[in-house]
Amino acid sequence: MPNLTNFSQAKFAPGQVAAAHAHGDMCEVFFVSQGSGLIRVNGTDYPIEMGTGIAIEPGEVHEVVNNSSPDLILTYFGLKIASI
Repeated sequence: MPNLTNFSQAKFAPGQVAAAHAHGDMCEVFFVSQGSGLIRVNGTDYPIEMGTGIAIEPGEVHEVVNNSSPDLILTYFGLKIASI
C-alpha cells in the first residue's frame, strides 16, 4: 500500500501512558480493539472505547492514556504525507 509507514497493535496496561509526541510527515489512525481510555490531542482529552477510531493529522501532539482497569489495545497505522 503506497505511503503506509506502519500497521501495528499496541497493548497498554492499566495506568500506562504513551508519551506525548507528534509526527511532521505522517497521519496516524487509531482503532480501539479492546478496553477504553483517552487520547489527548493538542491538550484536549477525547474518551476512547472499543470500536472508536480517531485520525491524527501531521503535527498534532498526541498521547494515549489507559485510565481504566482492563488492558487497552489499539490497532493503528501511519500514512506518510506527500511532499509539496
